[in-house]
Amino acid sequence: MIQPVDPTTRVHIGKVTLEVPVYRDPETSARIAREISERIEDIGARSTTVNALHFALLAAYEIACELDALRQEKEKDDAETAKRLQNLHTALRQLTIYAQELSPEPDSEA
Repeated sequence: MIQPVDPTTRVHIGKVTLEVPVYRDPETSARIAREISERIEDIGARSTTVNALHFALLAAYEIACELDALRQEKEKDDAETAKRLQNLHTALRQLTIYAQELSPEPDSEA
């Protein structure tokens, strides 16, 4: 049986043309490749070393650091959202109890 091939797209990173798997859509893949190229160029401009592998590794490290910071921020936001939802749940429960105390249900006559 023939396995379907994941779609790929051609992008340019630095001076290299690569065939990469499509991420979301070809335009997003191209944008990401441009951002990596820009990062590598920025690192090259700051560096005294002329080594493409060195630039690529530094770019990968910086991107991984940004990803970690975003994950940490998301975890913090998720925890804050969970706390607010818990507070809202507690307030709603208290309001329900208060409403029941204000208008007790009539005794059912059997």
